[in-house]
Amino acid sequence: MTVYERHSPGDEGCIRDYVHVSDVVRPNVSAIEGEIRDIVLNVGTGVGTSTRQLAQQLMQLSGLESELLFAGKRDGDVEYSVLKVTRFQEFFGSALSLTDGLRKSILSH
Repeated sequence: MTVYERHSPGDEGCIRDYVHVSDVVRPNVSAIEGEIRDIVLNVGTGVGTSTRQLAQQLMQLSGLESELLFAGKRDGDVEYSVLKVTRFQEFFGSALSLTDGLRKSILSH
């Protein structure tokens, strides 16, 4: 697995707000059914996870090992993207944690 640098070679990589697909489906279905009328509703966990942390979690939960490769920064990569999820939580509660979402994804395959 490749970790593209955020600032310098070998760092943690970019920070993202990873969210399980089931947490994306719920607000979309609710919007289609007219249950929520918000024009903007961020869907996420509100928790930042680095690319390296994601790779390590995947390996730990799957029981599979992969060499981590470190590569230079990619043009256009957003260094930090974590959402404010207050409205999501008001409607749907907390999204699945990274660990629970990955576990659910791994078990479904």
